[in-house]
Amino acid sequence: SEKIGDENGLRFFIDKSSRPSETVGAIDPADLQAYRADLDRIVELTGEKSDQASRIEALSIINRIADKPERPSVVAGLFDGLKGLILTSLNRAAPAKTALQSSIEQYQGNADMIQTLIALQLNGDEPPVILKTMKIAQDKQPDLIKAFDLNWMQYLSQRINLMPADKRQDARDELNVILAAAGWRMDPRTDEGVSVLGGAIRAHLKRGNVAEARRLIALQPSPDTLVG
Repeated sequence: SEKIGDENGLRFFIDKSSRPSETVGAIDPADLQAYRADLDRIVELTGEKSDQASRIEALSIINRIADKPERPSVVAGLFDGLKGLILTSLNRAAPAKTALQSSIEQYQGNADMIQTLIALQLNGDEPPVILKTMKIAQDKQPDLIKAFDLNWMQYLSQRINLMPADKRQDARDELNVILAAAGWRMDPRTDEGVSVLGGAIRAHLKRGNVAEARRLIALQPSPDTLVG
């Protein structure tokens, strides 16, 4: 998202990160106290009416404070994620992806950061790299995968189809397993969701995950999707 100051972006995230929650990687407000003025200034600079000069100033602030927290840590992960979002808004995809990759290795508490990384990876990385990030999202931010964009899924499927034959099916299986675990396009029920569900059941049976296959079968997939 280029609007990192709206309710679903930076302001919302920083507010939430300072409160006790069940979010994975929740940040102790005391750990952010030393950076509060800088974070508030970044929020101000990256609001909906932000221009390029403001975003560049925000980038200079996050660059200045990024190396101050201990690494690895959730605070360092937060700062790397903020840096990645700002760089994305400046159309600097390569350094944005590097920053967001560093972020996700330390902190998985913000869906916008993970979704932006997936978007950047879709633009050039190999499917296994994208699937690894999606697996983290499914584990830590399942609502992100539940709402995964259909066009993104179709594009990733096309990329998988171009993989070497000996790796293609494993990648298809992994995609189906990740999407089905989050209930992708099953509420309401859609043909795409049912197809993915059937593919995930077959993948789990192939992997020997009988219990998970039975759980998915209980969702009553179409018999046609179980033949493959």
